[in-house]
Amino acid sequence: MFSKIKSAITGDMKIISSNYRPVIPIAILFLVIFLLPAFFPVLSHSAYLNYGLQPDKYYTLISVTLVSLIPMLCGIAYENSIYQKEEFVEIEESEKSSGSAKLSVYIRMFSVFVLSFLLIILSILIIKPVPAQGWLRTLYAAILLSFQAPAAFLFPRIKKRIAGIALSGLYWLFFIALPIGLLLHHPWNRVACFSPFYWVAWAWMLKSPAGAVIYGSAAVILTSILLIILLKLSFRRNV
Repeated sequence: MFSKIKSAITGDMKIISSNYRPVIPIAILFLVIFLLPAFFPVLSHSAYLNYGLQPDKYYTLISVTLVSLIPMLCGIAYENSIYQKEEFVEIEESEKSSGSAKLSVYIRMFSVFVLSFLLIILSILIIKPVPAQGWLRTLYAAILLSFQAPAAFLFPRIKKRIAGIALSGLYWLFFIALPIGLLLHHPWNRVACFSPFYWVAWAWMLKSPAGAVIYGSAAVILTSILLIILLKLSFRRNV
C-alpha cells in the first residue's frame, strides 16, 4: 500500500513539474501573499490619510480569504496537471478493477490534502491572518481548510457532466460566501451558513474553544456531504 502511494505521488509530482501552466494561479496567489505584509500597512496608512478609510480593520478578512483560496487552487491545479496522464492511461484504467480505480483517486485526494496543508501553513507563517490565536488553533484551521482541496480536485473529473458544472459553480459560491458572510452583520450573515469556508473562518477566529469545535464540526459535515456527492459522480464517469 505504501509503495503504491509513494509511486503515485512521485509520478504526479514529475508530471506537475513538467506542466507548470495550471500552477501559475497558485504562484500568483503566493506572490500576493508575500507582498501583503509589506504593502498593506503602507496602502492602509495612505487610504486613511487621503480618504479617512481604515482598511487595516479588514486585514484578517482579506488574509483569511487569501489563505482559503489555496486549497481550491491546489485541487484544481493538481487535477489539471495530471489530466493528460489520466487520458493517456484511460484504456488501461478501464481494464482495472473498480477497487484499483478508486484507490488511485483516494491516493491523489490524500496527496492534494497534504500539499494544500503545507502551503496553507507556509502562507499563515507569512501573513499571520489571525495573530490573536495560538499555534493549536492555527493548526486546527489549516487542517479544516485542507479538507477543501480534495473536493476541488474532484471537480475536473466530472466537468463534462452537467452536474459537474453545476457543482463547480456551487463550490465557487461556497468560497465567495466566506468574505460576504464575514462582512455582513447578524442576522444577514446567515446567508453564508451553507459554506464550509465560512464555518472554518469562524472556527479559526472565535475565541471560545467550544465554539471553534462546533463551527469546525459544521464545516466537516458540509464538506463530507460534498465529497460523497463528488465521489459518486466521479466514479460513475470514470469506473
